[in-house]
Amino acid sequence: MFRRSRQKKLKTDLRFYSVADYAGLVGVVLFLSGLFFVFSVFIVRLFNLTVVKGEYYSKLSEENRIRQIDIYALRGTIFDRKNFAVTKSFSDDTDESDKILASNRSYLFTSAGHLVGYVGLPSESDFAENSCPILLGSKQLVGKMGVEKLFDCVLRGRNGKKLIEVNSLEQSQKVLAVEKPQNGYDLRLAVDITLQNKVFEFISTDEFYKNKKIAVVGLKPNTGEILLYLSYPAFDPNAFVINENDLINFYLTDESKPMLDRVANAVYPPGSVFKMLVSYAALQEKVVDKETQIEDTGFVQLGPRKYTNWLFTKYGRTDGLVNIVKALQRSNDIYYYKVGELLGWQTIRKYGLLFGLGKVSGFGLPESQGLLPSDFWKREVVKERWFTGDTYNLSIGQGYLLTTPLQIANYVNVFASNGKYCKPLLLKADQSLAEYPAWVKQILSEYAVLDCRLVADNKQNLDIVIEGMVRACQPGGTGVPFFNYPISVACKTGSAQSFTGQLAHSWFVVFAPVDKPEILLTVLVEKSGEGSEVAAPLAKKILDYYFGFEDSN
Repeated sequence: MFRRSRQKKLKTDLRFYSVADYAGLVGVVLFLSGLFFVFSVFIVRLFNLTVVKGEYYSKLSEENRIRQIDIYALRGTIFDRKNFAVTKSFSDDTDESDKILASNRSYLFTSAGHLVGYVGLPSESDFAENSCPILLGSKQLVGKMGVEKLFDCVLRGRNGKKLIEVNSLEQSQKVLAVEKPQNGYDLRLAVDITLQNKVFEFISTDEFYKNKKIAVVGLKPNTGEILLYLSYPAFDPNAFVINENDLINFYLTDESKPMLDRVANAVYPPGSVFKMLVSYAALQEKVVDKETQIEDTGFVQLGPRKYTNWLFTKYGRTDGLVNIVKALQRSNDIYYYKVGELLGWQTIRKYGLLFGLGKVSGFGLPESQGLLPSDFWKREVVKERWFTGDTYNLSIGQGYLLTTPLQIANYVNVFASNGKYCKPLLLKADQSLAEYPAWVKQILSEYAVLDCRLVADNKQNLDIVIEGMVRACQPGGTGVPFFNYPISVACKTGSAQSFTGQLAHSWFVVFAPVDKPEILLTVLVEKSGEGSEVAAPLAKKILDYYFGFEDSN
């Protein structure tokens, strides 16, 4: 009975547990299970962060409060041959955020813009093409033109760094460590910046010359050092450093092309300054000697065309019988037509190549190779064969022949340096390279070490040509401004046709003193007239300054 009563009670009690009661009970169990799982994951994660990766996150936290600041090295200073600074570098550490310690560059003389060039921030190609042993920083100045670009590896320098501790506001708290930068190496150019500036002043302040396009090259005979490298109009390199956009746009678009390096990149027919080369070739090949005379008849008839002499064209006169010395003195075209025909264009071209024309010199900056034409070239380009008239034109430096002022200076220097062709040197030749590390020496030696070779070994023939050049600057010659000059000079005028209806390109070459030359000058004034009237007076003004004759005039 008791058992039945208990069973009855149990059935009665069970009637009070509904479906909802059972669901709630399951929910409690699930909640407690989830809470236990989350707590277990948290414990595992906490263990992983504090024990397993504790050192890693501690280091990361430390790095988040330490900043590395680049300290940019100063670029090396560029000096002239007399140790006058041409560039200036300085630190710019005024940024209050202490993010950048940069190096700036300024240029002290506009006259040297084409030679020295300028710097700028690196482009993607600068990084891709960087072959320097020193890495290039993202905001480090890099050479973009001229000497700055050619010797960028040498001038650049090695950046330093500074470690600082910052607070949560990124404010500097203290300096932890400093690695000092290593500044770039200095350079000593062969150019005389005082002379360069003076010539620039002569041109830019003269009512006639200041509106012309001019190239002036000065060489040191026997070494080939470039004393003077002036292309005019010039440009201010500082405009590119400070991003003076209006001025930069003017430089890039103006019709005078101030960015064009007329010394080594512009080409012109050389006119009569080419006649010394033809003279030496004719003597060397024995088609004439010093006594050979050719009659100036005023013109040479070739088919329907007349090839005239300048004296006949201008004044209706002739020079009569002319030998090689008088031909140079008077710049007689008839003589060179005949001699050129005897030589042939192949021989003239051979001597042109020997004297450095029609090819680059490799002096370091970008240069044009010019053009020494040939029958093959004419057939390929002009679609015509070579004619005798082409040889006539070539013989007097006209026709298809194209040269740079630097090439003309190099070739004429063969006569000033006893038959040697010297590679033009950008750096002063006698400077010691001992202070530089080996990799820098290797770079600089190509541009600072004397590189001359004998190309004209017949002194007698050299002397005959020089005699004609000396006579050209004496009464009866074409170099009128140099008549009765205080020291002996050897010179040659040139007037090269440009385009129909325009004035000729005006050329003048000169070296002095004749017995022991100290300087050789080449002056070109574009589309301005005869060499004796335009280029020669400027050359005289330069030599007057160089030799200290200014007060005597």
